[in-house]
Amino acid sequence: MRSFRNLLAAGAIAVSSLVATSQAFAADIVDTAVAAGSFKTLVAAVQAAGLVDTLKGAGPFTVFAPNDEAFAKLPAGTVEDLLKPENKDKLVKILTCHVVAAKALAADISKMAMDDGGVDVRIILNDRRPPDQLGDEDLVRRIDVYRNVVEDGRYDVQQRMFWRQQMDEDRSFLRQRMIAERRQREARLRSGAMQFDFNVEGRYDPRRAVPDDVFAAEADDSEIADVLSAPPRRDIQRRYSLDDIENSPAARNAVARIEIDTVHFGFGEGFLREEEIDKLDRIATVLEKILSRHPDEVFLIEGHTDAVGSDQANLILSRQRAAAVKQALVTYYVIPPGNLKTVGLGERYLKIPTDQPEAENRRVSLARITPLVGQAGD
Repeated sequence: MRSFRNLLAAGAIAVSSLVATSQAFAADIVDTAVAAGSFKTLVAAVQAAGLVDTLKGAGPFTVFAPNDEAFAKLPAGTVEDLLKPENKDKLVKILTCHVVAAKALAADISKMAMDDGGVDVRIILNDRRPPDQLGDEDLVRRIDVYRNVVEDGRYDVQQRMFWRQQMDEDRSFLRQRMIAERRQREARLRSGAMQFDFNVEGRYDPRRAVPDDVFAAEADDSEIADVLSAPPRRDIQRRYSLDDIENSPAARNAVARIEIDTVHFGFGEGFLREEEIDKLDRIATVLEKILSRHPDEVFLIEGHTDAVGSDQANLILSRQRAAAVKQALVTYYVIPPGNLKTVGLGERYLKIPTDQPEAENRRVSLARITPLVGQAGD
């Protein structure tokens, strides 16, 4: 794969030199490259790979074409080696990574390239490596890009269908990887390899400063641990039910919580995508550590929505979001389901006060409620 990465890097400077679309010119892509005069190596490679007839077809095809100068930047002998008949399969794989089955005119290219926060979408879409060759970050990034482009009408329908299939395959592999990582986490917990360096406090202590609620995106690991292990903010005189906590701001505010604003839900969506789950890692690690020492602790996952929609619909949706996060924590981390409770709070606690669609309000929060409800199994 080294030659593929080098060719992409070398070709990055040449993309603007020829972005040829089969339906945008009277000549086809191959004829356009020949006429340009600066793509002789590319034409020779296309011929050696047996792709001439394909690229002369109806398309549409867009080629991000490295010119001769870009090919010259490859290590000595690379091109000659790729053009050998025995390396035809490798050459085909490399060349097809530079072809998008879509009509992308020059005016669209810069916009496409800067989608997804400035990530070079072209390179990611052309990355045909199997998912087991990608680290978690690269795999999630590719899924994110796929998710954006499959809804982008500037691309050909068939190409978007192909990308959707690739996205589904990447997600399936990511699920398998996370399950394997769960087994590794369980082994580390059993061996005592996970360091536990904080105390869980169950009773109100007026001398103890209880932390404020925190946003996961802004909190470090020690702050997350501090919130989830902190005592209640006041003396608790009785036991509370989940309905009490759901309907009483005073009961809810008796314990510190984490607003999990790192995990995102789509508009009207009550499920959690696979690529969002690793954003629970830091919180889940603290939960695992606490439950390994204190297996009867109870945590509450609260679902939230934005203010669009009816109260009843938002209440149902918020419950679905809380349940989705619980399912992810139980499935991919060493957290028993009995230690997690869920409620839906609808639109009652907006992070950003607006009646418009707002992604920041579509979230969940987490609190340790053992001081309010008692231990698991009580």
